[in-house]
Parts: sequence; structure tokens; C-alpha cells
Amino acid sequence: MKNTFWTGVLILTLLFATGNPVHAVTIPSFPVCTSPQGDIKVSYSEGTHGIVGSTETYTGRDAVYTLSQDTLTQCFCSTDGNGIQTNWWNAFSLSEDQVNTLKKEGWFYVPTGSLWGLEEDPYVASNSTYSCLSTTTNTGGPGDGRSDGRSDGRSDGRGGIGGGEILGASTGQVLGLATTGNMPVIAGTFFLALSLLILGIRRSLASWKA
Repeated sequence: MKNTFWTGVLILTLLFATGNPVHAVTIPSFPVCTSPQGDIKVSYSEGTHGIVGSTETYTGRDAVYTLSQDTLTQCFCSTDGNGIQTNWWNAFSLSEDQVNTLKKEGWFYVPTGSLWGLEEDPYVASNSTYSCLSTTTNTGGPGDGRSDGRSDGRSDGRGGIGGGEILGASTGQVLGLATTGNMPVIAGTFFLALSLLILGIRRSLASWKA
């Protein structure tokens, strides 16, 4: 009886002493570049651009769309039809733990967006690829982005290639973004320990009454 009680106490103690906090991050909605939305911030039909997290030079079209006060989407389309979409999210309101969670999920941390034509606030950015082979050149089109490295977060020689070194080089991304994978295990362990604790208390009370 006593063993059951103290087993429950021990499990609960270890759970709270060693449990890792869960830093969930709710990622904003970002439309895909094959069907862009928002207001065009800047667009270029051609030129050399930079992509956040990379030191390579990219040639093609580039456009940046403002989705909200804190989010933008950059759509780059290379001359060979390979597109790269970059989702930009103002990280001013995110905690350090949330930013670290995103970085583990593959997001890049940008200390200041000013070097990429954005606000001076910190940003997190995530890249993904898409095909823009069938994209036609129309202002604001999915792949007709351009980039002065200022608004499009890419490169005009200022925020572009050289700006890549300013970005956090972490890969493994966040903004699928919540590290809640351990939650079922934590909850299960907690309730098991609590059940053993209650069982131990009941048995102890029953033995005392007897």
C-alpha cells in the first residue's frame, strides 16, 4: 500500500523536475506562390537576387506580397522555372523559446529586416520550392517577383546575397511549428502517476480504518 503511494509521488516529482516545457507556436497562414495573395510590395521582372539563408546568387523574377502587418510572402522564379517561396514573419512578439522552436523546424532567424527592405524588427523566414515553368510575366504574378533586396527581402546587392550572413543559419524548421510531440507521453505519465498516488492514498485510508 505504502509502496504504491510513494511510487506515485516519485513519478510526479520526476515528471515535474525533468519535464521539458512545450513551446507551441501558431504559424500564420501563408498562401502559395502559385496563387499569390496580398498587396504587391515590390516586383522585378529580372535581375540577380538573394534568398534568405543562402549565399548563392539567383537570377530571375521576384515579387514580394504584403499579407498583413507582420507577414509577407516572397516569390522568386528562376530563369529555368524553379521557384523559391520565402515566408517572412515579424518575430517581434515571439519569445526566445518560440524562435528557437521555429529554428529547430527549419526557419531562419533574421536579427533585423532592415537589411532586406523590411522593418527593423527581427524576422523568421521559411523557404520552400515550387514550379513556375508555366508562369507568365505579368506584374505581381507568382513568379514575376523581382527584388531590390530591399522590399522583397532578397537582394539588390544589399539585402541579397551578402545579407545571407545576417540570417540565422539554423535549418530544421518551425513556422509546422509546435513542438507538442511529447505531449501525449507527458500527459500519460502524469495521469499514471496521479492514479497510483490516489490508489495508494485510498489503500492507506482503508488500512487505517481496518
